[in-house]
Amino acid sequence: MRTFFLPVMVMFIFVLESIIVDLVPIPFLSDHQVAVPHLLLLMIVILAAYGSRKIAVIYGIVFGLLFDVVYTQVIGIYAFAFPTLAYLVMQALRVLNPNIFVLIFLTELSVALLEFFTYGIYLLIGMTAVPLQLFTIDRLLPTLALNFVLACVLIYPLKKFVLGLKIGEHND
Repeated sequence: MRTFFLPVMVMFIFVLESIIVDLVPIPFLSDHQVAVPHLLLLMIVILAAYGSRKIAVIYGIVFGLLFDVVYTQVIGIYAFAFPTLAYLVMQALRVLNPNIFVLIFLTELSVALLEFFTYGIYLLIGMTAVPLQLFTIDRLLPTLALNFVLACVLIYPLKKFVLGLKIGEHND
């Protein structure tokens, strides 16, 4: 029965990620700024920190591909980025203690890397012509601010959820 809860929770987070901006008004944004919640990435970071390494990478691939199919025009960006970031988080946690401050930092770093990676790919294939400075001010900084707040609020409950499932030891 426990194996049923994790995919349901991750699917719920996947759906919530697309509607949270409509549900919760973000007061610090101007009309041209965009703040993108990366709840799915936060969940993958938590899985990498407190769950099974294999599960974190598998969920990164599966939900990254699902994210690509549903939300983007380029298949493979998130399917590559999510498991890669899960792996990098796991490597960082080999030397760092997975406390809340480290996880918030790793989540913010993962969000920044994801945003720069997607921006770089879109710039490379010509799907955007936004200059780096404008991207940083209008998308990256608001996204980092929003995800910082979301991480501060959600890391502890998600940690409890993953630990409660007992899906595997961190070092499997």
